[in-house]
Amino acid sequence: MPRDLGGSDVKALIRVLIAVLALAVGGAVIAPAAAGPVAAAVTNTPVAGAPVVGAPVAPGGFGSVAPLRVLDTRSGTGAPAAAVRAGATVAVKVTGQGGVPATGVSAVVLNVTVTAPTAGGFITGYASGSPLPLASNLNFTAGQTVPNLVLAPVGADGAVALYNGSPGTVQLIADVSGYYLTGPPVAAGAVWAWGYGGDGELGNGHTADSAVPVPVSGLRDVTRVAAGAYTAYGLRSDGTVWSWGYGSDGELGNGHTTSSTVPVPVSDLTDVTAIAAGTYTGYALRRDGTVWSWGQGGAGELGNGHTAGSAVPVPVSDLTDVTAIAAGTYTGYALRRDGTVWSWGYGGDGELGNGHTAGSAVPVRVSDLTDVTAITGNTFTGYALRGDGTVWSWGQGDDGKLGNGHTADSAVPVPVSNLTDVTAIAAGTYTGYGLRRDGTVWSWGYGGDGELGNGHTAGSAVPVRVSDLTDVTAIAAGMFSGYALRGDGTVWSWGSGGNGELGNGSTASSAVPVPVSVLHGVFGIASGAGTGYALTR
Repeated sequence: MPRDLGGSDVKALIRVLIAVLALAVGGAVIAPAAAGPVAAAVTNTPVAGAPVVGAPVAPGGFGSVAPLRVLDTRSGTGAPAAAVRAGATVAVKVTGQGGVPATGVSAVVLNVTVTAPTAGGFITGYASGSPLPLASNLNFTAGQTVPNLVLAPVGADGAVALYNGSPGTVQLIADVSGYYLTGPPVAAGAVWAWGYGGDGELGNGHTADSAVPVPVSGLRDVTRVAAGAYTAYGLRSDGTVWSWGYGSDGELGNGHTTSSTVPVPVSDLTDVTAIAAGTYTGYALRRDGTVWSWGQGGAGELGNGHTAGSAVPVPVSDLTDVTAIAAGTYTGYALRRDGTVWSWGYGGDGELGNGHTAGSAVPVRVSDLTDVTAITGNTFTGYALRGDGTVWSWGQGDDGKLGNGHTADSAVPVPVSNLTDVTAIAAGTYTGYGLRRDGTVWSWGYGGDGELGNGHTAGSAVPVRVSDLTDVTAIAAGMFSGYALRGDGTVWSWGSGGNGELGNGSTASSAVPVPVSVLHGVFGIASGAGTGYALTR
């Protein structure tokens, strides 16, 4: 019989549940149970959150619907108006409700809230008519009001069963906000997207936002993902690059200047090993060490000696033996095998790092940097990680984003203060991030939307620790949001959430990390202006 699970039990059982549920819902998994007290306003109205994304058509596809209350045992919505008894189960009809199809649905996304419990316990959501699984989706103590986002399989009768695993009574509320069509599991190397979708950057065939992750249509075997302001790129294991989203400046790289809500192949690119994206420009590194670019070129960001744009890839001039690439707003960066960094494009704030503030349409060397192992860029600022674990920055210093304790620009690299043993770096619009070997994340620069992740909305010109994050293996940054991938394959986000870019089913911002809903088994993350991306195994 299920019981109220402790921390170690939950971890072990979640692994089992993930494997079992993957077979039932096409690779989707249940969000972990909420831990500890969680404040929530319990109302009789639908929960504000994810806008409608549109109906999927492919098997296994995900559809987001305007949140609809399908259960409230206090008022008699979806079940008799009575508290749920100890050990009792309530069947909640979800198909045919609020935009969820009447047939062909394998699972639904439910925001489940328990309120007024008379004793501690847990709630388990599972397919109606199936055996009760040995697991919990939501844990609580007496008197708590606790919500949690749950991905639950749907029974043959179109219902989800909610089991009260406590010795007391509880009131239950459930709002449906999405569904999965019956179909095969999502392929390995699938891309998921959430947040702003107005230009098709979610890649799911629609232009509506989504506050929970949705699969990008038709992409599999993707090994890396990158994103510009409103355009995203996926690198497949066969060395080809695919793009979706805004395309008016040729940033889709397919020879056209129209946008696309689904992935299209970038023209004439093969044998690619890495990708990067500027605001309106795409970049690719080929196995032969050359760099190719496409999209907007007005500031010289194509690096081919010209300032005209190109809707197909063109080679960046005079660059060979490159091992990594990155991009800022209108600036490209390349790391060569000898540990030197090269830059091209806009340089008015010193972001070329060569001691000058003039731009260059061909690559120039960033001054005094050697033994570099990783590079990144943001709005008018470049960053480099050296082999000794230190981080260096150059360019615009507004809001303290150079991380050296000052707000003045610098046209040559300066060390980010008090940051050592760093293994990865990322950069948002006005914020820098560093991942240390101990699995903690540090941030500096603008913090007005909570993007420093330290519980405050004040900026900092020196690194501060992102709260409550450990065992982090990768980081990414959007316009005003940060992202972290943990060793357990979950993704956490913080900062601005107005377009749903935190991916937690809400459009509220958060100054501390919150878990991105639904996602597990993630091995890569990226972010655009207001959109998050994840790669799943």
